[in-house]
Amino acid sequence: MTPISATDAILDLAVDDYTGLWEVVAAMRKIYPERNDLDLKDTAVIAIKQLLKEGFIGVYRGNNFSGEETKLKAAEAFAALSDERNWAWGAPKLHDHIRLAATGEGERAYYGRQP
Repeated sequence: MTPISATDAILDLAVDDYTGLWEVVAAMRKIYPERNDLDLKDTAVIAIKQLLKEGFIGVYRGNNFSGEETKLKAAEAFAALSDERNWAWGAPKLHDHIRLAATGEGERAYYGRQP
């Protein structure tokens, strides 16, 4: 079995649906079970920033999970990734949530990678 990278795992989630930052850490835990949550989050941030730079994902802010999410500009997205509150499991109950979704370019790259 070929090991999956953090960027591949995140793109897989983002192609499927809007994905909360808290869900990304859970996905990282499956790939890197020996790492602690802080290291998993740091790994996720690096991968998310790479995917943003490639134009494969967008970062969105929402508040009620009804498709009302608003795409954040790059500076806002990087700030949202730095806010620890956005990574907590309870984040959507306490304030706006931050989620990822694949762009058209990201979907084309993802499906181009599939065997």
